[in-house]
Amino acid sequence: MKTKSIAVLSLSLCLGIALFQSCDKSPVKEERGIIFGENSFTKGTYTIVVYHKKHLCVGLGPQECLLIRKEENKDWSLFYDEIEGFEYTEGFTYELFVQVDEVENPPQDGSSLKFKLRELIKKEKVN
Repeated sequence: MKTKSIAVLSLSLCLGIALFQSCDKSPVKEERGIIFGENSFTKGTYTIVVYHKKHLCVGLGPQECLLIRKEENKDWSLFYDEIEGFEYTEGFTYELFVQVDEVENPPQDGSSLKFKLRELIKKEKVN
């Protein structure tokens, strides 16, 4: 009987922890003064801002990702994809106008979206 009570208590505790952790759906976190959020894209055009430094991230393996945000969003997000026609140089912030299209039959480990630079609106040196 005591073993059964311990098992029920352990199971209840595990479920409670899982429920508590799943309640925090916020994608925002702060690291070294940078607030991270989520930027979701669908087919269309967007104005985005690119941060002046890349950030370590993990995709298929460790890599450096751009930090971007949509013009109207104040949170930065990791950007794992490439922007066709855009050449990034560290130390500059960029404002870009990009076209986002869906990729037909994307690879399993690839993005279902393709980003293409339409216009470099602004490139500004950060001191």
